[in-house]
Formats: sequence, C-alpha cells, structure tokens
Amino acid sequence: MFASRSPSFRHAQALLFDLFPFLIAALLLPGISHITSALRDALSHTNSHEIRGRVVQVVGTIIKAVGINMKIGEIAILKNPWEDWQLNAEVVGFSEDAILLTPLGNILGVSSSTEVI
Repeated sequence: MFASRSPSFRHAQALLFDLFPFLIAALLLPGISHITSALRDALSHTNSHEIRGRVVQVVGTIIKAVGINMKIGEIAILKNPWEDWQLNAEVVGFSEDAILLTPLGNILGVSSSTEVI
C-alpha cells in the first residue's frame, strides 16, 4: 500500500524519484559536483503547497470528500482548522469527483468544515 502524509510530500517524493539516477551518478562520478549543486538549488526553489479538500458527507464509517484527488490506498489527513485535532483516513474508493475514505480512528469531531489534506 502506498501511503503518504500530504500532496506536497507526494510531490517531493515523485521529484526525488525522477532525480534519483542523477543523484547516484553525482555521488559516484567525481567532477560533477556542479550537477548536485544545481539539483539542490532547483529543489530549494520548488514551490510546494498542500492541496486541501473538504468533507461533504459522512455515512456510518465512510467519509466522502471533494476538492482533492488521491489514489486508493493513500492516507489522507483530516483536520479542523480551528483546533489541534487530526485523523488519518485511508482512501478506499471514489464516486464521480469525490473520494471515499475510511477513518483510521474515532470519527468524533469530523464535520462539514473538516479539511482533507
């Protein structure tokens, strides 16, 4: 199962995967430190941001959220902006433009204002 913490984490993970062969080459071949420096510079200037969706429906233990695209098996973080509360939930399906999540803990506190990251 592929699990991650946030879309920005997945973006950084994908970028690192794409750059992996170059990083290995830079470590193994002397005299190409300018490549590693360019890669470090590019990574430091990469703009990443969290994509947030929101909960629109809860039926039993299935949470429906819109505004965020995720794959089945990924882990989403549910947060209420006004409090220090969060809940992890696994993507178990989708319906049209919504994702279906199953909580990995107590759903007490989930509301129509809950953000999905």
